[in-house]
Amino acid sequence: MGLFGFLHHNKDDKSSRDFDATLAAIDREQKRREDDWRRRDELLRRDGRPLSIERLETGVPGLPIADGDHLTKHVLSVDVEAGVTRLSRVEWYAWPDEARELGVQIGAIEDDLAAAISGVRHAPRLRTDLSHVVAQREGDDCADGARAWLAVMPLTKTGRTPKYPVEIHFVATGSHGTVCYLRDGRMGKVDVMYVGRSMSYEAAWRMHDQHLAPAWVYSYDLKSGAQTSVWGA
Repeated sequence: MGLFGFLHHNKDDKSSRDFDATLAAIDREQKRREDDWRRRDELLRRDGRPLSIERLETGVPGLPIADGDHLTKHVLSVDVEAGVTRLSRVEWYAWPDEARELGVQIGAIEDDLAAAISGVRHAPRLRTDLSHVVAQREGDDCADGARAWLAVMPLTKTGRTPKYPVEIHFVATGSHGTVCYLRDGRMGKVDVMYVGRSMSYEAAWRMHDQHLAPAWVYSYDLKSGAQTSVWGA
């Protein structure tokens, strides 16, 4: 083997070692992540609690999910390294009649949107149906299906009540979204995603001249991933 061959051979050996070291590092990182997720699940199972009845007091008037007794879910965050869980937030579940009232509120702003986009060619029909919510039961885990729940937003860093002190999240057949309420109980901001077989639509409502109004609609082609502006105020 000449000098060139010797150097070439050493270079190939180094490249092979570097490649093997890279694969080993990737494997170690993957194993670490899997161990973290496994430990996370163990901690959640250890400290998780089923739905329980607690009293909700928001101080915000006129909400579809009113103050009073509700089924609650304690959502935990996990510190895997410390091996502990902490309370992240509390979700307050709507009773069936409250979910239907939320559906009525959303239906009213969807009517406004339908009128706004009526001139758009092949305008989509965007509707939310919360008439049939899943029956949640005390002592059980949260059931899948149509449901609505409320979250109370924390105070600001300066200790003030946030602009939107309450958010209500919902999942319905074919749509899911978030309604943010102002301190006086009015809807202040709404975002809804409507999921179809081939296309999805994202619709938004924002405050304009002290009134909630349709703001924009985007479409998403689920096959190509293309995003298109359908309409904007």
